[in-house]
Amino acid sequence: MRRSAYIHSVSAVMGLAFSLLLAACSFVHEVLPPCEHYLHFVYDYNMKFADAWQHEADQVSLFIFDEEGNYLKEMNISAEEARRNNILLDLQPGTYQILAWTGLNSDDYLCLAPADRTNSRIKDYSVRMNAEAQNVDRDLVPLFYGMQTVTIPDAATSDIRFPLMKDTNTFRLIIQADANNTSSSVPSDEFEFSITDNNALLAYNNTAVTEELPLTYSPYYLGDGDIHDPEGNVVLTTTCAELNTNRLIYGTHPRLTIRHKTTDKVWLNVDLIEYIMLMPTEGSLDKMLDREHPQQEYLDREDEYVIVFFFTQSSNGNMINVRITINGWTVRINNIEM
Repeated sequence: MRRSAYIHSVSAVMGLAFSLLLAACSFVHEVLPPCEHYLHFVYDYNMKFADAWQHEADQVSLFIFDEEGNYLKEMNISAEEARRNNILLDLQPGTYQILAWTGLNSDDYLCLAPADRTNSRIKDYSVRMNAEAQNVDRDLVPLFYGMQTVTIPDAATSDIRFPLMKDTNTFRLIIQADANNTSSSVPSDEFEFSITDNNALLAYNNTAVTEELPLTYSPYYLGDGDIHDPEGNVVLTTTCAELNTNRLIYGTHPRLTIRHKTTDKVWLNVDLIEYIMLMPTEGSLDKMLDREHPQQEYLDREDEYVIVFFFTQSSNGNMINVRITINGWTVRINNIEM
């Protein structure tokens, strides 16, 4: 063999050996740094099907369990670190179950776990809405949830995609006169709004645990909205209410109630989820029709609902609910007279 060919062969072998040594990042601790493993939060389980975590990032509580679900430790990720979204996991090679919730450092949610976590298991962990007298009437910090089985490889770095789901919903409820009845106004002090649901307690797998008493969600904002003509004159006044709820579960029956305080009559008392699902499937649900549970997926992806109630007045002066729009879709209903 010629000397130049021999040198080339030796160089190739040494280069390959050095590459293998680099791949085994913890093989020689004095020379190479240990393998690092990073977790990255993703929030694309929304109606845009796009990652919006940078716009939603907040403090995250991570609960880490072994492969069998036995508690190992908790990590508290600050809002700033969550926005950087490059969470270093100090874990040995192996398989883990990781449970995540946001908002647990607020006044809105309570993490329920054994006082002594040493022998606790993943099924012992849940989150409850913090409610006074079973009523929630404040603007809630968004509650995000995630659970995933994660494998930390041996002798290799890793980047872990960790998807999150938003449980908190915002409802904007508006009552206004129908287009043919523009002389009527609806001041906000005439109405009372509420949503009643038994979803205060969410288990480790994000399912609602039925409790003895349901929650009542009341508006944190209630006010008037003026509609003007082209000259800027107020032609009618609408009632506007905004409130939050916890996760909506398809197959349960939360009630949306609107009461007219002046007459003490219940103007509307309906199954909230049934009304939401009246929207055309070729609209908001079209991307989910091939899924096993498209209704639940829609409820989980959608986090804002704008519901407008249009009314007209009958000959005796009573208000008649003639139609409803939900996120822009019109729902025709049988007259509901008040």
